[in-house]
Amino acid sequence: MKISTLLFHLDHGSLSLPSFARGYVWKPSQTISLFNSLYRLYPVGSFIFWTPTSPTSARLHEPVKDTRPIELTVDGQQRIAAIYTAMRGHVPGFLDDQQRQLCPLCFNIENAVFGFYRPDMKDDPHWINLPDLFNREQIVRGEILDGLYQTPAGPTHIGEYSQRLNRLGSIMDRYVHVEYLPNGTSPEEAAEIYLLANGGGGRK
Repeated sequence: MKISTLLFHLDHGSLSLPSFARGYVWKPSQTISLFNSLYRLYPVGSFIFWTPTSPTSARLHEPVKDTRPIELTVDGQQRIAAIYTAMRGHVPGFLDDQQRQLCPLCFNIENAVFGFYRPDMKDDPHWINLPDLFNREQIVRGEILDGLYQTPAGPTHIGEYSQRLNRLGSIMDRYVHVEYLPNGTSPEEAAEIYLLANGGGGRK
């Protein structure tokens, strides 16, 4: 599944969490590590989805916006939430903390590193705000390259910057492996698989 497709499902409320899933617990450093892997085409692991026969097993915070069956994330919740939050600029609908204030994830095109926004990045054209890029890519891309060209090293390195910007944008087209639980999997079986996939952590 492409990451763009994953985001589409989250945008439309057709991908959520089972009631036994824990909340979002990742640290900022884990999100940075994940995006380093996405950018460098390193493996990021697989995801396990489950389509329950009854919607009562889902924990839904948004109404479903289309008629497709709800799919629930049995493994990969933290990665999915980190990807969505970094690329959309707000948390996915399946999380409780919708009002949480977020610092945007940014990318330094000169050094090819990720970091969360700090005030000193504001006037530095080398730092690219990911939500801006992925939500308005065609418009923002031109603005980014124009700003970079005006820097002292811009005319010399603009080709390299453009390649890195293309590579960053291609994260949207990155494929991730998704496995589906068999049809008819019960909530008890799905919960057991969840615990096994997440190292036997407590059910929340």
